[in-house]
Amino acid sequence: GLFFRSIGTTNRHHVPAVGPSFSSAVAILEQQKTAGARIAGPLVTFAMLAQAHRRNGNYETALGEIKQAFQFQKLPAGSNGIPLYAHLLLAKAVCRLHLGEIEAGLDAAQASAQLFRSPGIPPARRNLAWEDVADLGHELWRAGESKLSIELMREGIAQLESAGAASVAAQYRI
Repeated sequence: GLFFRSIGTTNRHHVPAVGPSFSSAVAILEQQKTAGARIAGPLVTFAMLAQAHRRNGNYETALGEIKQAFQFQKLPAGSNGIPLYAHLLLAKAVCRLHLGEIEAGLDAAQASAQLFRSPGIPPARRNLAWEDVADLGHELWRAGESKLSIELMREGIAQLESAGAASVAAQYRI
């Protein structure tokens, strides 16, 4: 709950609530990471920490969490592994771009997009993957990248509209 409240307050620009929510979310995730009782698994914990740090502008710290996640040799079984790995690469791309490491950021973004497009993602989750492609484009645009960001948003929008998810696509059109 606290992690998502932190993300929600950030997205809604409720600045006074962001700091305490962020601190609480990170503290809980750090406890989960070190306690050994990893409710959602270590990769998910690292991904959540990376996202929290990235959204708070702590790009180096986020990259540290991503690096730890990438040290695991095995993705989670089932359909969750591909999107999780893609989200880690999305976070890496955004962090690298914000740190001025353009080539590394674009490489990570391309790798993330390829995973979101993967045929290994089940049909029931396909629209989520196309939304992730559009979101990757949006995040790259927010990080100052223009060409690839527009391409990814257009691709995600087109795929969402063709699959009947026009209301989701419209959010990225705006």
